[in-house]
Amino acid sequence: MAPGSLVAACRSLALSTWLLSFCFVHLLCLDFTVAEREEWYTAFVNITYMDPATSEVRTEKTECGRYGEHSPKRDAKGVVVLPAAPLDRQACEPHTRFVVPSQAAAGWIALIAHGNCTTRDKIRHAAAHNASAVVIFNVGSTNPNDTITMRHQGTKQKLGSLGIHFISLHPTQTVDKKEEYISAKKPSEIWIICSEIF
Repeated sequence: MAPGSLVAACRSLALSTWLLSFCFVHLLCLDFTVAEREEWYTAFVNITYMDPATSEVRTEKTECGRYGEHSPKRDAKGVVVLPAAPLDRQACEPHTRFVVPSQAAAGWIALIAHGNCTTRDKIRHAAAHNASAVVIFNVGSTNPNDTITMRHQGTKQKLGSLGIHFISLHPTQTVDKKEEYISAKKPSEIWIICSEIF
């Protein structure tokens, strides 16, 4: 091998090594960026409600919720209210109505089904009716761990949002017939307490 070609081969090897090192470092940076975006606040949920069929008080405890990425992680308290029309549980239309009971004057929390529009739209529609916070629930998924971190940058409201995956339809059935109360004490705890309306 000629001395010139040896120098060229070494330069080529050095350049290849540098490119490989650059790509490896760049790949590490990409992995770090992706990992950074996967940060979330888990909600440990305690749901207590009166079973309408048996009149028994039931309690379920699960780690099934996440706070929204752009949500304030602060206390939120109030009566839980579904959108008024059963066909509008996703609150995607600007004219979505919430029938807020009089005892909810101190604050109420919108319970909205996931899907069909952006989280930002759901929050804006609930905020237009003075909701204190929004709980977006995911029903019907085949994966019990199918809870996502919702992104709703630019809502300009200081409403908290929490994504919850419920394994059955009972939350909406219970709210249709009962009063629910939610209070978020810490970013890691959500308490949902339901009691019968007389």
